[in-house]
Amino acid sequence: METKTRNDNRGGGLTLTLEPMRMSNTPTILRKNTGVKKTLQFVFIVAFCGTLLHTSSFHRSAKQLLKSPIHSSLQKLGKSNFSPNRKLIVDTCSWVEPEAVNQDPTFNLFSTLIIAYPGAGKRAAYMQLAGLTQLLTGDDWFLNDHETERYAFYKTQYPHHEGVWSWGERAKQTVYILQNPRTAIQTYMFLASEIRYSQNWSTSYANLDRTFTLRPPITEWIAWRDLRFNTEMHYYRWHIDYWMEHGLLRDVYTHELTNVANFQRLTDPSQYTEAELMSYQSGLGFVQADHDRHCDNDGNMGDCRPVLMVSYEHLIDQVTGLQEVAKLAAAIQNKAGIDIIPEKNRQCVWDEIVTGRVTGVRDDRDRDSDGGPSLEQYEFTLDQMQMIIEQLKAMYSKYNSGVWIDIPVAQELVNYLEVYILENELFVSENFP
Repeated sequence: METKTRNDNRGGGLTLTLEPMRMSNTPTILRKNTGVKKTLQFVFIVAFCGTLLHTSSFHRSAKQLLKSPIHSSLQKLGKSNFSPNRKLIVDTCSWVEPEAVNQDPTFNLFSTLIIAYPGAGKRAAYMQLAGLTQLLTGDDWFLNDHETERYAFYKTQYPHHEGVWSWGERAKQTVYILQNPRTAIQTYMFLASEIRYSQNWSTSYANLDRTFTLRPPITEWIAWRDLRFNTEMHYYRWHIDYWMEHGLLRDVYTHELTNVANFQRLTDPSQYTEAELMSYQSGLGFVQADHDRHCDNDGNMGDCRPVLMVSYEHLIDQVTGLQEVAKLAAAIQNKAGIDIIPEKNRQCVWDEIVTGRVTGVRDDRDRDSDGGPSLEQYEFTLDQMQMIIEQLKAMYSKYNSGVWIDIPVAQELVNYLEVYILENELFVSENFP
């Protein structure tokens, strides 16, 4: 599909509501009443998504690039090679479209789950994984029917209400992609606006051709920001806690332990107001620690804690990008059904993906060409910036103490949180003198 120029009459009075957005809902009756009675097919994602927004001077080359390629969900897959004898192209530096893994159910395959808060750069990660392996990543929502059922990689935003656990038991390990919450929340809002704050599958699908083409009016950003910012900042922290603590059930707003009933409301809060959710939590009293059924010993994954933390900003940075790619490669090295290109080819592949834009699809840079506001005009208030810093510091203190000190992935998280704290403090000092 072609990139469309602005034709949406953006001054035309969009009404925002208190309901959270779903970027790709399945039909309500299927999701809530009947359950999934047949195998649903995943959409193939075959183009690149980065969503590099403005960061502070801390990330030199990220500012030079300004935005990284974005993995578009619009391009549809052609014929796939399911042969187990397909060889990686390693002698030349040329982009090769990723393909599906062998679909033979007897084929031994170790799949990895890529997780992040919405808009937090996971697509940048799985495109690098495509460069390493020439294999596709499956989405957790169902925008098209397709015969493919197995993927080397799956991506999700679960348990945020924009995500759904749809891969069952197929994924065996998780990799968490972090992004500065300041830019992650911005990107989330841009995508939600482009699909017109969809509350259902059909609306999301109908607006896919708008994605990565425009930024909303500043008045729309301010309305959304002031309505949703506090909640989304809590969701950002809650999302990290969920995966780090093996799916431990916590309340979004207080971050205290909660029960299964409230957790289900939080993962699909469209029927409840924020006040109702907070009131329910306050009335619980003592709560016994419990874990999401997907992450317990009898569930889909058993151990949900990430094996690796990756920084989106580091991944698209010219200085640190290859180091992050090496971490991704190590996480999938020697896994069943996964072949990786030689280390000598990785710099070239990184260059082709991030700076060469060889995927040939729209990315966040295309939003600059619509004649709309500049990225710098999408501001936060001082109070909101202070909340970002406070929540980052709360996470830093938690994971830099007690039992977390001896857990390597927790210390990776701490290192990145420290970067974000310093970066946002610098941003405040420069923009709120």
